[in-house]
Amino acid sequence: AALAQARARVGLPLDGDDDEIDLLKTGTVQQAKALLEEATKNRKRIRELVRDKISSQAELDTVEAAFTVAANNFQNAQEDARERLALVSQRRAELDLAQQQLADSSVVAPFDGIIQRREASLGEFLQTGTPLLVVADVDPLRLRLEVPERESLRVRAGQPIHVTVGESTKIYDAEIARVSPMLSQSNRMLVVEADV
Repeated sequence: AALAQARARVGLPLDGDDDEIDLLKTGTVQQAKALLEEATKNRKRIRELVRDKISSQAELDTVEAAFTVAANNFQNAQEDARERLALVSQRRAELDLAQQQLADSSVVAPFDGIIQRREASLGEFLQTGTPLLVVADVDPLRLRLEVPERESLRVRAGQPIHVTVGESTKIYDAEIARVSPMLSQSNRMLVVEADV
C-alpha cells in the first residue's frame, strides 16, 4: 500500500514494476515550467521596453522578481519530484525486503508427510540449522513386524502380505521388503519390514 501510494504521488499507475518517469512530465513540474516560461517571456519583453524607454525600471524590477520566483518554483518542483521518485524507490526496496523476509520465514518440507514431533515453539527465535519439526514420511509407510522363530523359515523378501489396522475393515496389500539376517538375541524374533 505504501508503494502504491508513493507511485500515485508521482503519477505512476498503482500497480506495476516500472518505477521510471520523466520528471519534466509530472504535473507540478509542468506547471512550474509553464510559469517560468511565461516569466521569461515577460522579462524579455519588459527589458526591450525599458531599453526603448517605453516601460519604467519599476516594471522591470517587478518582472525580474517574478522571474526569480518562477525559476525557484521550477527548481523546487523538480526537487520535489525527485524526492517523490526517491520515495518510490525506497518503498520498492522495503517491499522487496519484506517479501524476502516472508520467503525466509516459510519452511517447506522436502517431502509430503505428517508432523511427528514439534521441536520449536511459535515465536521462538532460532539459529540457522535448528530443527523445527520431525516430519514422518507416510507414503510408503514402513511396517516393522516381529515373526516368531518357529515361523521365521517361511518368511522371505517379496512375499505378499495383507495388513489391517485396528477396527478398520480395510485391507492394505503390501509385500515384505526387508528381512533381518538373524534373529533378535533378546526375544528370538525375526524382524521383517514391509512398505505399505
